[in-house]
Amino acid sequence: MTIEFKKQIIKSRFLDPARGFKETSFDLEIRRDPLTESASLIYHGMDYPPLSGPNPAELQRPQGCPFCPDNIEKATPLFPEDIVPGGRIRVNEAVVVPNIRPYSQYSAVVPMSSRHVMKLDELKELTLTDAFVASKLFAANVAKHDPEARYLSTGWNYMAAAGATLTHPHLQVNLGSFPTPAQARDNQAAIVHYEKHGANFWEELIQQEKEQGERYVGATGNVHWLTAFAPRSRLLDVIAVFRGASSFLDLSQADLRDFSVGLVSAFKDMQEHGLHSFNLAIHSSFEGNEHFYCHARLIARFTFFAAGVSDRSYLELLDGQMFSRITPEKMCQSLRKHFSR
Repeated sequence: MTIEFKKQIIKSRFLDPARGFKETSFDLEIRRDPLTESASLIYHGMDYPPLSGPNPAELQRPQGCPFCPDNIEKATPLFPEDIVPGGRIRVNEAVVVPNIRPYSQYSAVVPMSSRHVMKLDELKELTLTDAFVASKLFAANVAKHDPEARYLSTGWNYMAAAGATLTHPHLQVNLGSFPTPAQARDNQAAIVHYEKHGANFWEELIQQEKEQGERYVGATGNVHWLTAFAPRSRLLDVIAVFRGASSFLDLSQADLRDFSVGLVSAFKDMQEHGLHSFNLAIHSSFEGNEHFYCHARLIARFTFFAAGVSDRSYLELLDGQMFSRITPEKMCQSLRKHFSR
């Protein structure tokens, strides 16, 4: 196997007033993402902190919400007939409608339920599967309509701490002729790995993480779950790899159901630690690419202290330095309890 997990311990020294100003050192670990070489800073010896945050049910009342059943028909736009016949796509309660603030040439939102508020323990396998199936149907329509719209991004901001402006649970699906920076970075790095080693990075990652056993969480069907060696979140960073599928359009309904099963298990772990918000992104390449597997990334978002301090600072947003106060190995141990059930 060719993947390297690079890390380096550094020490920060200071005179600690809690110890009579004796010299104290604090261990930090710098890890390099095994695909892109981007750096993450890992704190050692820390635990999940007590978190604060408003009750999700109190964030936004359903009156005036465009995604609620009384409003969705009149408050949301329709797709042109040449893109989506009938203007909208429905899969049970999931509905695909145009995004009135588009992020790409073809931009949709997918309210996944008639319910305005769904807490983590209320997000069930069937609701999630329907929403992902509806998203795939929209993407397939666009791909048929416009072959140049080859770059597909599917994401979810769940609750206000993750940047959601509407409490009503909904996915976002974007397609266009240009990739997002993260898509371009991951795809190019995967090409380099394939050309250098003659192997799919994600296939090797699954095998090596299973063999090492430190960050491999488990599998739900053909979807393999692991914690990221170099996290991009302070408390939780989980990767789900769709083995053998390069594109979101390659995924079967069974794959999407298995992915939903894994998400429900991850949500249980988040609840255990007082986490109530997250970002989810699914990265997709083109159909049939040997060098790339479609994969998703789930990170926790939160506020802490009574003042509701954000989990993001200049360090991440401007300097691009990600860091985690929990080691990926500790995250993995916690997650395994829920996946093993």
